[in-house]
Amino acid sequence: MQKILVGLLFLFACSANAAITEFIPPNDTIGFVGSTNTNDGWFEGRGLVFKMNTTETIDSIGLFNDLTGINLSYELAQVSSVSGDVTVGQTILSSGSQLISTTGLEWIDFGIANTLLSAGNFYHFEFTFTGNGNQNFYYNNNNVSFSQSNFTLIDGTGGGSAGNTVMPALRLNTVSSVPVPAAAWLFGSGLIGLIGTRKKSSKVSAFSE
Repeated sequence: MQKILVGLLFLFACSANAAITEFIPPNDTIGFVGSTNTNDGWFEGRGLVFKMNTTETIDSIGLFNDLTGINLSYELAQVSSVSGDVTVGQTILSSGSQLISTTGLEWIDFGIANTLLSAGNFYHFEFTFTGNGNQNFYYNNNNVSFSQSNFTLIDGTGGGSAGNTVMPALRLNTVSSVPVPAAAWLFGSGLIGLIGTRKKSSKVSAFSE
């Protein structure tokens, strides 16, 4: 019983809050289908570059698009700049690919191992595919960077370069640990103490008989 209680307290201590951030520029909150049945430059990669205001851990990244039988690849990297060719000297943190078929425009999310994005650093993530997208969705941010949630200097990229007038619809999921309140620990400690006292009393009673 004592082990079970300790385990439950540990699980509470390691519980996490998840927050999905969909990157939406304030100068175009609706977006549009920019092209149909074409690749539209996705073979070179389209993505986002940004700077972290706070340190966060992420466990998924996603793209909003319409694809059928497409091998979609992603790459997440730490970069040294949010302008020009951001891929120069980058450090790749996560990458992968999957065969994708959607039913119209919908979110396509890739789960990744928990990845720490540190405050003050720059990051870039992009998606790439060959073949044609059924509907390629974008926001027209006119190359104006913006801030959202714990991210700043956000801008779209194409072929690894910042400065595109449009940006794809992308999102990521942040996970942050939630510490157990002190009252919960005290309550748990008290229960463990009671269990220990009951066990001790039982042993004494058995010996006296």
